[in-house]
Amino acid sequence: MYYYNKGWNYKAIIILFTITVFLLLGRFIKPLKIFYDNSYVLGMIISIIIYTVYLVKAKKYN
Repeated sequence: MYYYNKGWNYKAIIILFTITVFLLLGRFIKPLKIFYDNSYVLGMIISIIIYTVYLVKAKKYN
């Protein structure tokens, strides 16, 4: 189920910011630079996986 509060899906926003912070760490931490260099693709793939898991769990509890 897709839930939002006044037009905002806060759980999706939290997922977005968490992944963004993780990928941006590569700009400042050398061993994680590969994540930063490929952040567009990795961000999309990781977001799809995490959000799908979130939706499956939310559906199970409703």
